[in-house]
Amino acid sequence: MTHTVPCPECHRPAHVLDSFTLQRSAGPVRFLRVQCDGSLAFLVNAEEMDNASQQRQANPVDPVDETALHPAARPCP
Repeated sequence: MTHTVPCPECHRPAHVLDSFTLQRSAGPVRFLRVQCDGSLAFLVNAEEMDNASQQRQANPVDPVDETALHPAARPCP
């Protein structure tokens, strides 16, 4: 089973394709290459992904009320 994280663009589950560390003057920084279904791959700072994930868990977004959407914006049945 592959490791998944939230996609940095759409927040759906994204597969971690690669993980590596780069040395910087302030210390090592770990990066992830992630890709969600139907999207391009992203290179993201792993620490920033962890922080964003923790913030989303602390402040979850309410689901969209599809009945309030314009008919053209509603998903197909």
